[in-house]
Amino acid sequence: MISRHIPVPPRQLVSVISRTIGGGLIGLGNMIEAEHEGNGVRLRVTGLGYAVVPTGVFPQ
Repeated sequence: MISRHIPVPPRQLVSVISRTIGGGLIGLGNMIEAEHEGNGVRLRVTGLGYAVVPTGVFPQ
């Protein structure tokens, strides 16, 4: 549905979406690693209706 409105080949669209999601997961992993003190972490997430976005990482 989205690809009908974006004038790029589908492979490029999938590649951009995959890189964006991957970059976000790497960023979340870095935030968790920075806050981890040996007892785990708590994640604060915000729902956007179509996605859940982590908005905070706190040590326990």
